[in-house]
Amino acid sequence: MSEAMGVRRLVRISLLAVLAIAASGCGTAKEAGSTPEGADFAPASTVVYVSGVTDPASSQWAKADDLLGRFPGREKLLANARKELTKEGMTWERDVKPALGHDINLVLLSYKDADHNYVFFTKPKDETKLDKLLEAGEGDDVQVHRKIDGWTVFADNKKALDNFAAAHASGSSLSGEDTFKNAMKGLPEDSALRGYVAGRPIYDLIQKEAAKDPDTRSFKNFSDSFGQLEYISFSSSAEDEGIAFQAGYESTKSTKMGSYAAELDNTLPSGALVYLSFGDLERYFDEALSTAGKDSPQFGKQLRQIQQALGLNFKDDLLPLFSKEGAIAFYNGEPLPDVLFALSVDDEDQATQLINRIAAIAGLGGVEVRPLAIQGAQGKVFEYPEDNLTIYAVVGDGKVLVSNARAKIDAALGDGAKLSDDSVYREALNASSAPDETSGFVYVNLKLTLPALFGFADVMSGSNSPEAIPPDVRANTKPLHSAILYTKQDGDRTTVSGFVTIK
Repeated sequence: MSEAMGVRRLVRISLLAVLAIAASGCGTAKEAGSTPEGADFAPASTVVYVSGVTDPASSQWAKADDLLGRFPGREKLLANARKELTKEGMTWERDVKPALGHDINLVLLSYKDADHNYVFFTKPKDETKLDKLLEAGEGDDVQVHRKIDGWTVFADNKKALDNFAAAHASGSSLSGEDTFKNAMKGLPEDSALRGYVAGRPIYDLIQKEAAKDPDTRSFKNFSDSFGQLEYISFSSSAEDEGIAFQAGYESTKSTKMGSYAAELDNTLPSGALVYLSFGDLERYFDEALSTAGKDSPQFGKQLRQIQQALGLNFKDDLLPLFSKEGAIAFYNGEPLPDVLFALSVDDEDQATQLINRIAAIAGLGGVEVRPLAIQGAQGKVFEYPEDNLTIYAVVGDGKVLVSNARAKIDAALGDGAKLSDDSVYREALNASSAPDETSGFVYVNLKLTLPALFGFADVMSGSNSPEAIPPDVRANTKPLHSAILYTKQDGDRTTVSGFVTIK
C-alpha cells in the first residue's frame, strides 16, 4: 500500500467513523457469532483478517458515542469531519449512513506483493450509495470495486480484486480452518473489532529472511526456543467505563506460566504512578540462562566469569528470591521518580546474605556502604555521590524492599495508606473485570502519570509555562483515569487483556 493511498484511506474511514458515532443512537444490533460473518467469505489462505462493526445502531457504537462525549474536543472533531465531507459534496444522512453495512472486513492474502493482495469487503444497506462513496475523490483516492457472492469488495487496484476473486473461487473459507476457529474462541463476541494473524506465514517469512541475513538468523534461532507461532488474535470493544482490548496467541511449544493472586499491593504505598506485578520467575530466568548458554558458548563463559567475580551462583543464590511474588512501583519524585522494588521471600536469611555479599563487593568498588534499619527491617545503604544517588535495601516481614527513597520503604513497612486502598487502582481493577489470579499485570494511574509527563516536557523545553504541551491536549487527556494490562493462560492459549478507564 503506498503511503499516500494509505493516509487518504485512513482519513476517509476515520471521518466516516466519527460522524457515524456522533449520529448513532442507543439501539442494539445482533452481536457477532463465535466467528464473524465475513470469515465465511474470506479465503482459507488469508494471512491477516480484521472485522469491524460499522452499524450505527449497534450497542458498540452507542457506547463509543458516550465515551467520546467525555472528551472536550468532541465537537471540534465532529465539525472538522463534517467540513471534510462537505468538501466532497456529501452529508452523513444522505451519503454515508445508507452506505454502511453491519461490518467491514479486511483481508490480506499474502505478505509477498502485499499491495496487490489486500481488499476490503462489506454488505452495504444501499449498494448505490456505497459505490458513490468508493468512487468519490480523484486519482488514487478512487477505489475499484466488484460484487462477489453478495459482498461488495473494494481495493486500490484491479489486480488485488482479481487475486482475491481467484482465492475465493477455491471454495475453502477461513471460517472452516481449525486454527482460525481456535483463535476466535478466545475473543469476546460483542467486540467492535476482531482480528486474526496466521502464524505459519510469519514463520515462513522469517525462515526466508534468515537464509540471507545473519541478524534474522539469530532472531529465528532465539524464537525457535519458544516454538512456532500458530496464531495471534485480537479484539477491542467500547464498555461503559472505557475501552477494553485483548490479544491471544498459541505456539507449538507452550510455556506454562502459572497464576497467582497479587498481595504486595497490600504492602506498597498508595499513589503509585505505575505498578508492575509478577509471579514466580525463577524457572523462566533459569530456562533463559540455560538456553542462552547453549545457543552462545561465549555467553556461558562470560556468565561463569561474572559469577566467579561476584562470588555467587545465580541459580542457587539469586534466582530463588524470584520464586514468589514480586513488584516494581514508580512514584512522583524530584528530579527523578521514586522507585520501589519488592519481593516476597520464604528465606529471609538467604536474602540478607545476598545483600551483604553485594554490599561487600560494592564496598571494594569504592561505593560507600553503611548499615540500615527501618521499622525492624535490616539492610544496607549504598551511596553513589558522583551520581547523586542513594539506594536503600532491607529485608523484613518476609519481603525484600529496595528503593532510591527511604520514605517509600518506611511507608511500605508502616500502617499508612496502601496501594490496595488507592481509589484509582481499585477503580481500574473493577472496571477491567481483572480476575483475582493472573500471570502478571501492569497498572498505570493516568491521572497522575500524564500530568507528571507534561511537567517533565515543560522542564525539558526550558519553559515555566504549560506551552510545551498545548492546552487542548492537556484538556483532552483529563478523562483518561487509568490503564491496566494483565496476562493469563488458559490451556495452551496465552491471553493479554487490557482496559483504559475513561471518566
